[in-house]
Amino acid sequence: MAGIFQRKNMWIAFYQEDGKQVRKSTKVHVKPTMRDGKVTARDLKKLAERVAEGMELASKSGGALELALSAVRAAATGMAAKVVTCKAFSESFLTVKRAKRSYSNSKTAVESLFRLMPKAAELPLDKFTAAMAEDYIGLALDEVSGSTVDRRVEELSAMFNRAVRERLISENPFRGCRVPKWALNEAREREPFTPEEVQRMIAELPDEWPDIVAVCLLLGGIRLSDVATLRWEAVDFERGLVRIQDQKNNKPQRKPLIKPLADILGRRRAAGEGWSDFVFPYAQLRYAQAGDKSSKLSIEFGKLLREKGIVAAPVADDRKAGTGRRWQSKTFHSLRTTATTFLLDMGCPAELVRHIVGHDDPAIERAHYYKPTSKTQQNYIQKLGEMLGLDGGGREKRD
Repeated sequence: MAGIFQRKNMWIAFYQEDGKQVRKSTKVHVKPTMRDGKVTARDLKKLAERVAEGMELASKSGGALELALSAVRAAATGMAAKVVTCKAFSESFLTVKRAKRSYSNSKTAVESLFRLMPKAAELPLDKFTAAMAEDYIGLALDEVSGSTVDRRVEELSAMFNRAVRERLISENPFRGCRVPKWALNEAREREPFTPEEVQRMIAELPDEWPDIVAVCLLLGGIRLSDVATLRWEAVDFERGLVRIQDQKNNKPQRKPLIKPLADILGRRRAAGEGWSDFVFPYAQLRYAQAGDKSSKLSIEFGKLLREKGIVAAPVADDRKAGTGRRWQSKTFHSLRTTATTFLLDMGCPAELVRHIVGHDDPAIERAHYYKPTSKTQQNYIQKLGEMLGLDGGGREKRD
């Protein structure tokens, strides 16, 4: 239970936090000063006790301490309450989120809000309206995809929900705000690489990249994060298995160690002489330096593809022309699309493909990962024409 003690002319709060006693100033005077207005020492002591209890509660709930208590002090002393701005509260919110995995997403969402709506930063928290939230969605859609805006709106809504819980505002302005369906359905397509492009990557890319590309495909198109974090302890040469811990969904997978894959991994193990726990130590280092994210590796991969002329430079997005945003249709994630497309085109049953690649939802596979080539489509349409008895000129054959 929180308590207070006197230090000079200030009440100090003490309470337990994570098993340790914490002492912090309540910023409440023992004896009234000119700043305190017409209050007695007894009133100030009661205020200090309430502030101490609030500090203890805030420490347990991760609340925005100074912002929440400023109004309490003001009400008791007759002073004007401190204005809580959107920017000030967002800083407090991000401080609480810093230790959580979603911190990066929250930070990006907050930065996006104040970049697109700079006047909102110094706006009192209770003056940010639902109409402003809708305006933000419209501005954000001119910059990034609908799914990205949807994630940012979710983070911003969480921030304002915290403000509601701390009784700084009465209603969340983002409550009920939705990204339009047309924007969410406008999926960005990743094109598969051609066999020739894959061969060029393996032949021309520097450092670990040729082996990374080959291992990715021979393990069924695993994600770049899974390649970068692949450990030697997960490779079982005797049993012919590779254990993958899916970094996105945190689901374990067992992949067969076929001969071409075993040859590549065996060569790497012999050359590495066991100096690292990771199959691709430099990729893992760059992955760790980016805060356990594959973004920097993916950017490096795309840059190498363009330098080698394997893919063309990204073109302007038609819908967002004039904003300077570019869209690269082939990235490292395209190897996942490549594996799916080639396996299906070779006649591999769809259920088995989902198992190999690690897709849970058949709809996602069809919508995002299966991109048959024009040659494949031409072959099957030609077979359809033959089955229907149509000649090459498009007219039905007659006896």
